[in-house]
Amino acid sequence: MRWWPDKSHRAYRRQCREGKAPAWLCDWYWQYRAPDPRQRIIDATFVVFDVEATGLNPAKDCILSLAAVRVQGGVIDLSGAIDFRVQQANAQGAEAVLIHQILPQESRQADISETAMLRYFLQFCGSSILVAHHAALDCGLLDQALQRHHQVSLLNHTLDTLVLARRLAGNPSPEQTSPQQFTLNSLCAQYGIALPRPHEAASDTLATAQLLCHQLHQAQRRGLRTLGELGVS
Repeated sequence: MRWWPDKSHRAYRRQCREGKAPAWLCDWYWQYRAPDPRQRIIDATFVVFDVEATGLNPAKDCILSLAAVRVQGGVIDLSGAIDFRVQQANAQGAEAVLIHQILPQESRQADISETAMLRYFLQFCGSSILVAHHAALDCGLLDQALQRHHQVSLLNHTLDTLVLARRLAGNPSPEQTSPQQFTLNSLCAQYGIALPRPHEAASDTLATAQLLCHQLHQAQRRGLRTLGELGVS
């Protein structure tokens, strides 16, 4: 677990002190507080999000859409939910279009730039814990976008609902499971969660938020009480 300052913090301090980062990013950074691993799960604020992109390689692919919603105390707060289509002048990835149904011309005509999306998203998140299904991919895409525009990385601690699902199932070995057992579709079916538009950011975000609420309830019934015990990293 990374419960201590690392080189990411040094990058923010350098960019802000040298005047290379925009004021909003520095304001966000100076107000950021890492979560305490001893904090009770029920008191923590989670931001569940989903990213749709031109592909699955954060090093070369870009974000086409992003949605996010807050969860606290096992309750989903839809009042401030965000859902953006992101402008990408050179969006390609024909195979990805078949999955998320976002055409290149739609990306070019989207109503928010990638830099504006990053600002809204970080300000929406604050110091909250980020939650996603396959979190490494979604966070990796955000990391690359932050690096491209501001030469900094994502600081927020994360929780992966896929990893948590495996843990709640007893961490079965690959030989004991099928490749589809822990997909978002399969887990939604298991918990009776509707997923009307798979691979659409808003739909996947709401489904993942509902999945998280079930998982947090299940984890607490098993005696997990704090963020550290839950596996937030």
